[in-house]
Amino acid sequence: MATSAYIECANGEIILLDAGVENIATIFDDQKVHTVFLTHFHPKDDKGFADLFKHKKAINYVENTTGYLIQSLDKTIAYLTDCAGISEESMKFLKSHTIDTCYIDASLAPNFSNGNT
Repeated sequence: MATSAYIECANGEIILLDAGVENIATIFDDQKVHTVFLTHFHPKDDKGFADLFKHKKAINYVENTTGYLIQSLDKTIAYLTDCAGISEESMKFLKSHTIDTCYIDASLAPNFSNGNT
């Protein structure tokens, strides 16, 4: 099953995270989807999100990473999916924030130990 999530913003806009649910367009039919964050692509595709990049005039693309730290006025969420490991640099970044909730879908358990278990 694909990992997917969404955030409903205070202004009513929707942010989709991975959006891998079948028929997802019908779920948000009457709402404004402001942004879609894709963490990774499953089928082998040497060019990355090649099917999506066919629509460059309709969608603004920014290549990013495989996880997100999402901060609002009252909450900080780490969203890390299909995570077989976390680089030392990324782990340092995550540890520098107070994270209220972490969503992690891991193939292999990353080492979160910071000596303060």
